[in-house]
Amino acid sequence: LIEKMNYANEQAILYYRLFVRGFHTDFGNSPPAQMEGYLQRPYLTARFHIARLYSKIIAKDVEGSCKLHEASLQHYKMILNLAKQYSTKDFDDELNICKDMVELLPAKIVNLQRRARKD
Repeated sequence: LIEKMNYANEQAILYYRLFVRGFHTDFGNSPPAQMEGYLQRPYLTARFHIARLYSKIIAKDVEGSCKLHEASLQHYKMILNLAKQYSTKDFDDELNICKDMVELLPAKIVNLQRRARKD
């Protein structure tokens, strides 16, 4: 069951990333410097789902879990930066969640790292 859930999460991440890359110039990794207002919400929402999905994957060990949570944290930070850069409107609920996760995830990662050292 865990393998099926992880597979579904990984596939969702893959397709959200493909969607996000469609906004990038030359289908690259860099987000666009500016974006039309009506495109901002779908783009940031896809990034938001990617961040959430990384934290939903169940790792086989604590180190893997740390890496997944760190990836999630980086995505939440990216969303906050992009929303500020684009002066995004109508994304307040998600931004509040992102801010909370940026505050909470570092402590969770530290706790996971402590647990990894004990094992």
